[in-house]
Amino acid sequence: MTVSEQLAVGEGLTLIKKSGFRFKKTVLVVSVKLLLTFLAFYVISKRVTFNPVDYLNESNINYFLVGSALAILLIIVQASRWSRILNLFGTEVSLKKSLVAVWFGHLINHIVPTAAAGDLLRSYTLRHANLKHGKWKWLGAFFLEKYCAATSALLIASVALTTSIHTKLPLILMAFILLLTLSLVIAPMMGVRLSPYFKFKRIHQLVARVEQMSVLLLQSFMDRRGRYAFFSSVLINFGMCVVFYLIALGLGVEIQFAQCLFVVPVFTLLAALPISFAGWGVRELSCVGLLGYFDVSSENALIVSVMYGLLFFLSSLPGILAAYPFFASMRRVPAEGIC
Repeated sequence: MTVSEQLAVGEGLTLIKKSGFRFKKTVLVVSVKLLLTFLAFYVISKRVTFNPVDYLNESNINYFLVGSALAILLIIVQASRWSRILNLFGTEVSLKKSLVAVWFGHLINHIVPTAAAGDLLRSYTLRHANLKHGKWKWLGAFFLEKYCAATSALLIASVALTTSIHTKLPLILMAFILLLTLSLVIAPMMGVRLSPYFKFKRIHQLVARVEQMSVLLLQSFMDRRGRYAFFSSVLINFGMCVVFYLIALGLGVEIQFAQCLFVVPVFTLLAALPISFAGWGVRELSCVGLLGYFDVSSENALIVSVMYGLLFFLSSLPGILAAYPFFASMRRVPAEGIC
């Protein structure tokens, strides 16, 4: 065997080892998330004993139909938001094309271990697009969308605390939500102001990225398209609260709408953390805990949360029809990317 052949064999073995390591790592991560999801439901099962059939027999299907229609409408609003964000980055995308990408991403969010995997996928396909701010800005588009979603959710939860529900919540929880909201609001300004003081050699690249993202957010909100993205996020998060409230009404569970305005944004953010399978388990456990402050039984909180998750999962299923156009667009127009 020649030297070149030996090198080729060595490179091949190294590649196989790396691929095997990545596969093992992926399996381990998925296994851990499945385990955490199982543990969350196990903890809930120790607190809850009920028959779901009893709720379904007394349910009003009209509320579920309205909630389903609203969930689909929210996907269309998300598509409009994504289209404006891409337009902000110099990529003209029609609402139809944006809807294909968002609906397919919505489906991926519900069937893979990480809740935001679909959103990250449609953003990542922009890496070869001719974006105004450079190739790496696909991450900026993803970051801007998630920043708008998280900040608007916390703002809604903070506004809900101005109602009478604050009397039943622990002070430390309210302080944490308000502090987290304030931190996200001022984060872009602080990132720009403080970055020059932290440009040490070892973290120079990290600080530079933080500064770039901060500048990106500030510039985005100076543009009407960036403001549209933010107010669309407020509408989406508010609509999710309405869907949750409609499900509760349909199941005959007594709950105030102001309570939904606090509970839904908080458990939505917790469910988005990459620690469970598509947010299941974390959403239900946090919902049971949060609604417990308002004297809603664990049984009622669990069934509403599960039905809420199922409704949004069902609303994502039309994304199957968007799979082929999504991948076809990736192959057909690689220079522009796919939204």
